Amino acid sequence: MKAGEMVVDNTTVVQDEAGNATVLMRITNQGTTSDTLIAAVLAEQPAEITSGSVEIAPGESISFAWDAIHFVNLAGLNAPISSYVPIGLQFANAGITGTDIMVVPPTGIYADIKP
Repeated sequence: MKAGEMVVDNTTVVQDEAGNATVLMRITNQGTTSDTLIAAVLAEQPAEITSGSVEIAPGESISFAWDAIHFVNLAGLNAPISSYVPIGLQFANAGITGTDIMVVPPTGIYADIKP
């Protein structure tokens, strides 16, 4: 998915047994000026960006995944595993983008992902 010069890929949501979720993704700024992730919505519910917002410099890619320092979390997603839920991301300059992403359990390669 793309908003302006911001490209978002490898997007998945990991949900635990209690229905709590964290979004895995990479955001790349292909532009020449910094932009900031300022809001996220998952399944039409406001999600928490752990640092409140995330600035992404030109040419920089930021991961929201294993060993990351930034996370997008939602308590109480409660979506069926293997279903798709809508995600929306808002950037300060590039605007809003969205798509549907798959919900997976914290097993296998996702075993260490905790919301």
